[in-house]
Amino acid sequence: YNLEDFHIWTFSPYWLPVINKLKRKKLIFHCVDGLHTYDDSSSFKNDYLNLVKQSDLLFTPNSLIYNELKRENTNTFQIGHGVTEENLRSDRGDLKIPTELQECNSRILVYAGTLANWVDYDLLLNLADTIQDSTILLIGYVHALAPKEKVRKLLDHKNTLSVGYKDYQDLPRYFKFSSIGLVPYISNNEHIQYSTPTKFLDYFAFGLPVVTTNYPAAHDMDGLANIATNHEDFINNVVSLKLESQDELELKKKRIAFAENNTWSKQTMRMLKRF
Repeated sequence: YNLEDFHIWTFSPYWLPVINKLKRKKLIFHCVDGLHTYDDSSSFKNDYLNLVKQSDLLFTPNSLIYNELKRENTNTFQIGHGVTEENLRSDRGDLKIPTELQECNSRILVYAGTLANWVDYDLLLNLADTIQDSTILLIGYVHALAPKEKVRKLLDHKNTLSVGYKDYQDLPRYFKFSSIGLVPYISNNEHIQYSTPTKFLDYFAFGLPVVTTNYPAAHDMDGLANIATNHEDFINNVVSLKLESQDELELKKKRIAFAENNTWSKQTMRMLKRF
């Protein structure tokens, strides 16, 4: 192998000491999160800036990160996350109703994601108290930093159903039998401000309407997400969604089309065209 004729693709400045010892053709930095929200030390920030400046290409799915990186390196491109093509086949015969949902006769509002400290538990508890004809389906594990008492109240609520962690390939079975996708994050949480949840596309692949709190990534969904500015607005969006209306059926087609245009393979090709 010619070890001077290869590309280095990194997601973190932690690899910079190794990267700087290697000869390479190109250095690509793919920044998918606000990394300073994990490590705000001065040494990390210095390594981060050095990586940004010496990279030949930079990719990020987030508009805030894009604007910050672009000021330091003009070879920065905003290219979003993707969805697995297999998820677009919502008519798959193997998508049988999961055992946990077989006795659930109400419409299902699904949140698929970690129960972390950036989830708005007050919002979810208010929603659970309000809905009468729905069940909040929670898919994911409880993060160590999550507020334990609020998580316990949510998991014990009569209008919630927690199925714990599921492998990614199992999620389509739950999405197929859900009515609405929820993205209930704390809007002013710094980590969330810099995040770009893949769940938007996973929900859209099944045509699900999405109700989300208000932060930058929600505005990159081509106007297809229902963005709530406060708790009352979020709950009203969930309660008032008329899933069988003609307008909603047309929006369902647009959501699926949006997901089809943002598969992982298409996003990868968009990146490769920048080489």
